Amino acid sequence: MFGMGSLKASFCGHLLTNWMGDEGFVRRLKVDVLEPYIYGDALWVKGKVVDKYKEKIGGTLYSAVDVKIETINQEGQNVAPGTATVYLPSFNNAVQLPIPQ
Repeated sequence: MFGMGSLKASFCGHLLTNWMGDEGFVRRLKVDVLEPYIYGDALWVKGKVVDKYKEKIGGTLYSAVDVKIETINQEGQNVAPGTATVYLPSFNNAVQLPIPQ
């Protein structure tokens, strides 16, 4: 076995942070690791926005999107499906931090 589940989860996080840019914020990330990553495996990680909405937390309004993530191996299997919620910057302003629980 080459990589544990945390490796595939980090691939998903990398996909999101590259997509959202430096001024966004990953609010939630959940990855279900279904299969191990064996040496020689190929993985393609892709995401699709499935919902967009406004979320008000602590008096601040955030532009949020829900993302469905797929991690496909060379056999076409989704070996690490996941979901994420990302807060995106609005009007060229970064997401306001800290975000309360």
